[in-house]
Amino acid sequence: MEGSFKLPKLVPKQKKDLELPRFDWASIAKQKKLGSGSFGSVYLAKHAGTAQNVVVKKLKSVSIDSQTRFVKEAKILNSVKGHRNISKFLGFCSEPHSIMMQYSRFDFGFFGVEKSVSSLADFLQFVDTEFEFSSVANLLPVCVKDILAGLDYLHNHNIAHRDLKPGNILVCNQHLDDVAGDDKAMAKAYEECPIVCQLTDFGLSRSVDIIIS
Repeated sequence: MEGSFKLPKLVPKQKKDLELPRFDWASIAKQKKLGSGSFGSVYLAKHAGTAQNVVVKKLKSVSIDSQTRFVKEAKILNSVKGHRNISKFLGFCSEPHSIMMQYSRFDFGFFGVEKSVSSLADFLQFVDTEFEFSSVANLLPVCVKDILAGLDYLHNHNIAHRDLKPGNILVCNQHLDDVAGDDKAMAKAYEECPIVCQLTDFGLSRSVDIIIS
């Protein structure tokens, strides 16, 4: 018909490659919830591809703004994943929006106590409740040194964490697993590095170099 109106054709937008290591949500077997908040939930899980325990942070919100900020967090983590004092980023999943990271824990089993913790907040609370401060006094300067090293690395890469607190600092002594059962090697390893602290949770971080379009 002459003069008939036709709606414009909608052209799908080409999705840009996020340039992030990916993982399939189906490869994750959740074991237990480690925490939750307004953003979503954090789980301890088993990754089928590697048979390793991992930590998965799953976004709850489906808003574009929340997803954009979540992708930004993943990109920041990916850009600094080579530093020993920053939680190691392993992969990103877009359906659902999730971040997979290395599982870090401080195992008190080396001291004959059946307990493990992941954050500095939980470490300090457990030690304050169960032990004399002098028992772990030698660990605290190491924690401070590690935290400062992580912050220095971030700042040298133009990244501000903006949410630094004990709950966002991981504690780890898994490197001692390699010398378990060898008292001499254990003593040497513990003396050289009794604990490792890693900065985590970059949800509020800012970077002048990472742009999310």
